[in-house]
Amino acid sequence: EVDDSAYRVLKYSEQKKIMDKGVQASERALALSNIRYREGYSDFQRVLDAQRAMFSQTDRKVLNQQAYVSSIISLYKSMGGGWQDMTIEQMLSAPVMDKMKQRADWGDLLEPILLDQTELEKINE
Repeated sequence: EVDDSAYRVLKYSEQKKIMDKGVQASERALALSNIRYREGYSDFQRVLDAQRAMFSQTDRKVLNQQAYVSSIISLYKSMGGGWQDMTIEQMLSAPVMDKMKQRADWGDLLEPILLDQTELEKINE
């Protein structure tokens, strides 16, 4: 399992480099098609096609990133790693949490979650 997981991590990281170049190329193609449309050298269909290609390429990149993270988790688990339950306060220090709150509106995501006993039992099953 460790070998398989390590292999997947390696392959997805190699694919990430290829996906990054593909997204850059599709963004460049979109920029060029926009310029050609504004200058009157092509119709808007080329812009739409370039947008579709860029969105498709970006979607593939996101799926690859998800698979990469899953493979890292799989590698960690296969090596005997475990998870520890922690509260927000244990994961993030007070200064870090204050800085995060200043930079973005996190809503109630940084607030502690209060669960009743039945919800805790469902999670632990």
